[in-house]
Amino acid sequence: MGTGVKVKVRFYGGLYELLNVREADIVMPDGGSLKTLIDVISSQLNPNFSRAVLDEHGNVRGSYAILVNGTAVRDERLDSVKLNEGDVVVFLPTAVGGKRLRPCSSLGSPPGR
Repeated sequence: MGTGVKVKVRFYGGLYELLNVREADIVMPDGGSLKTLIDVISSQLNPNFSRAVLDEHGNVRGSYAILVNGTAVRDERLDSVKLNEGDVVVFLPTAVGGKRLRPCSSLGSPPGR
């Protein structure tokens, strides 16, 4: 039986407020995935964590982004993203308003008409 994998996890925005922790070293089972990490955080720090980050289908909510070692993870297959000893995982809110501003540029007439 392995000793587990330790990863450094950082929380920003509302997740920091939910957990009252900015950074944590989390030990999870060998061969664990990003989904495993979310479950471990929920069991160790706050049972509401997974509900805050994941929607009813188990995908990352649009209001959050997850980075593993600086690379954004797409939410389609959290269970396929395996974590290794020393990985750094960051949970952060996406830019506020970015999705809402884009459609506004298509409203109205083009300038000069």
